[in-house]
Order: sequence, then C-alpha cells, then structure tokens
Amino acid sequence: MKVKEKQTKQWLTLSCCIFQSQYKEAVEQSTKALELNPAYVKALVRRAEAHEKLDQLDEALTGLQTTLLVQLYSYSYPP
Repeated sequence: MKVKEKQTKQWLTLSCCIFQSQYKEAVEQSTKALELNPAYVKALVRRAEAHEKLDQLDEALTGLQTTLLVQLYSYSYPP
C-alpha cells in the first residue's frame, strides 16, 4: 500500500471514529484526508455530513456538489 493511500485511510478511519459525536473534529480530519487525496469520495461525504450536523448547510451542499463532480469525472475519464 502506498504511503499516501495509507495516510488517507488512516485519516478517514479517524474521521469515522470521531464522526459519532464530534462533528467539528470530523470536518478537520476529513479535510486532512482530502489534502492527501482530493478525490476521496468517502472523505467528501463524511465532511458534508458533519457540516450538515453542525448546521453549516452551505458547506454541506458544496461538499455534496463536489462529490458529484468527482464521481462524474471518474466515470467520464476512468484511469
């Protein structure tokens, strides 16, 4: 497993654990995962969900729109 991929999964795992009640921390950890891999859909979705729980609806919507664009791009231009 590549170092970047491993780090991304570690951040996402931490985000998942924190997501249970610490939404602000979930946003921070998901953002760190996205710094390593901006197209990591799970991190995008978890961050959007955390924003929603924090009543940051504009950020949640932006996150979901980004997720949709990443998904559409990956289907249009597969590796």
